[in-house]
Amino acid sequence: MQTQGNSILGKIMPFIGIGIFLVIVIIALVLLSYVLLIGGAIGLILFCITFLKQKFFPGKSQKTSMHSEKGRKQIRSRTFDHDEFK
Repeated sequence: MQTQGNSILGKIMPFIGIGIFLVIVIIALVLLSYVLLIGGAIGLILFCITFLKQKFFPGKSQKTSMHSEKGRKQIRSRTFDHDEFK
């Protein structure tokens, strides 16, 4: 009698395992969607704050070049060809 009970339990166990796995996957997807929604909301809020700040309180010009401004130190650079290292 017990061998029959064990065989039924043995036949059902894979389905129970698959069910538990599916529940874990669904919970993980729900949590991931919440994380993405919260991240998107925070990003949108930060974008709006920065956009409004730039719109109403424009700062100095964003185009700053080290070579065009008089008060800045110019940086000398060199481009290396791959032939120089042979």
